[in-house]
Amino acid sequence: MGVAVLMMGFVVACASQPQPGGYPPSTPTPVAGIHDQLRAAFQIDTRPERLQSVLAVLPAFLDDLELRPTDDHNASTLLTDIAFASRKMTFTDPAFIRRAGDLAVVGLPDAMGLYLITRVGGVSQAPVEVSAWTAGLDSVELTPHNNEAGLVYTTLGMDSLRRVHFSLLRRGETGWAVVWLGDETPEWWFNATDSSVALAPDLTHVTVVGQAFETTSVFLEDQNTPHRRFRVGWDRTGDSYTPVPALGDATNRQNWLWQVAEPSAYASLVECLERMRVRDSAGAAALTTDPAIVTTAESFGLGFPENTYTVIFQDDTHIGFQGRQGSFIATFQRPAPGSSPDQPWLITGILPSGAAPPTPTP
Repeated sequence: MGVAVLMMGFVVACASQPQPGGYPPSTPTPVAGIHDQLRAAFQIDTRPERLQSVLAVLPAFLDDLELRPTDDHNASTLLTDIAFASRKMTFTDPAFIRRAGDLAVVGLPDAMGLYLITRVGGVSQAPVEVSAWTAGLDSVELTPHNNEAGLVYTTLGMDSLRRVHFSLLRRGETGWAVVWLGDETPEWWFNATDSSVALAPDLTHVTVVGQAFETTSVFLEDQNTPHRRFRVGWDRTGDSYTPVPALGDATNRQNWLWQVAEPSAYASLVECLERMRVRDSAGAAALTTDPAIVTTAESFGLGFPENTYTVIFQDDTHIGFQGRQGSFIATFQRPAPGSSPDQPWLITGILPSGAAPPTPTP
């Protein structure tokens, strides 16, 4: 009896000993299952220590998922529930788990970062940070191709605008690693706001369509006025991606913006007035149904560089704008059905507000 009590005390004492480094063990034990260990890690008060403890347990959590038929959606829900049960979360964004072969990408809740974890010999390895800046994480997509993968994820900001991110991942001799991250390239942020992204299946090309701000001196733009949307392609060369057409320097910036602007009524109006300002009457006329429209607009002073305007209303085929000369209404013609995606909207008239439209030629 005395020996049995002594042995039981020894087992309890061993089980209560702290783990090395103060973190929960990274594999299940008879004392605490892996889910319990993960819950305990999320309950740590100090954020840096909480993150390190969660990362220490995360590989074993993924190994445990492999033992049962759990898809990515249910795995993400499980990790979210475990995290929020701690009542330590500040942000409301959920967890994300996306797996492809021996690669897993995990977006931790509470803006704790995005990590890739690989399996070698059936055992998950230590997490590798993809990005520490994941506040508002709201989608994660993983596209595998041979020994590489493209990772597209989006974050939702306090301004309610979605921002898109892209990373190229590769498997090498020592496991998977981050090869290229768009966030670290200044040009990436040009139109990554309120945006969407299309990734080629072979990872050779990325297309980003989104907003950019302060791109014209013709109109005063704010959250309540129209903006152009820009389509920028990124072609892969080796281990990096570069925008095509190239951004260039300040001398061709305006021309580049005309090339990458998504066709719309507002885009045609901005480009037409900008071309008028640089005395490119032919280029401006190409955006109209009649060159006389440009001549008439110039007579109203719309080509003077010092003038700025504010859009006061817009519908499907009309834009009203106002400047110091007064108010004007521009009317537009949509591209014909079946036209090229690059076909611009054409301006059918620019007249002072209240002026009668010209009489059509018989």
